[in-house]
Amino acid sequence: MKRTGFRSFAGGIDGESLRRWAVQCSVLALLLALALLGSAVAVADDVESWDESTPEGGSPGDEPPAEPAEGAVGGCPAGEVDVGRPGERRQCRAACPDGQQYNELPDGRLVCGPACGSDATPTNEGTCRCVREGATFDAATGTCGCPAGQIDVSRPGERMQCRTACPEGQQYNELPDGGLVCGPACGPDSSPTSNGSCRCLRIGATFDPATGTCGCPVGQVDVRRPGERMQCRAACPEGQQYNESPNGRMVCGPACGPDALPANDGSCRCRRVGATFDPATSTCGCPAGQVDVSRPGERMQCRPPCPEGQQYKQLPDDRVVCRPT
Repeated sequence: MKRTGFRSFAGGIDGESLRRWAVQCSVLALLLALALLGSAVAVADDVESWDESTPEGGSPGDEPPAEPAEGAVGGCPAGEVDVGRPGERRQCRAACPDGQQYNELPDGRLVCGPACGSDATPTNEGTCRCVREGATFDAATGTCGCPAGQIDVSRPGERMQCRTACPEGQQYNELPDGGLVCGPACGPDSSPTSNGSCRCLRIGATFDPATGTCGCPVGQVDVRRPGERMQCRAACPEGQQYNESPNGRMVCGPACGPDALPANDGSCRCRRVGATFDPATSTCGCPAGQVDVSRPGERMQCRPPCPEGQQYKQLPDDRVVCRPT
């Protein structure tokens, strides 16, 4: 009966059904293998976690490990520092010498060196290279510039040009040919020369290094007409000035005022005939103690004043005499 039943069952299965059945068995076997592999990994993680949290020879309920030794930095042993980037695993390295730090090179490596700052980049040798061409890195300040005792004479945007500083009170001036020389500040009315001085733009003027301006030397004044070359002459005595005489020469004399003209001898001649020039007031009139008795438009006639109670009157014959008022 049993043998007859098996034959009947086997005879009812064709070849296609056997192939499907074999494929299904293979899939089930693969899924079982993957499940077993996942269980093994989970067990391994649990063991590793247990090992990290449990002292040697202890159990998970034992005391936690001791704190890092005194002097440890960022969880690193004493004498080491963590150089890992934020968010990365800890990387402990021997601490750099005093005054230095770990700098990252372009290729990602870390080297000890000074703090390079924003205007320099670290090098393989543990130094800093300035970003601006021609500049020198100062490890003491962490900045780029010229060495001590030198200054930058470059134009804005050019490579740095370091030169020995000029003597006190001088500066570097640019010549017309582009060269640089030490000299005083020339100011807007002069230009620098190759010998380190300043040449005044106006002909005849003299440059004064103390004021940085062009003019006459100390103790002299400019007597030129407007638009002419500068003419420097010794200053006139106190209370006088240079006046242009009728012959075109410049002579010292008082300020003549609007009603007088300078004379060749340095005095002032009143425009009105008969008037006398008073240097104290720079006006024309009668001498002190006299009065003008002329008619309007006539030449000035100066006479002593009349006695008290009298005044000058003109007679029919044109004479002027004192008469009672």
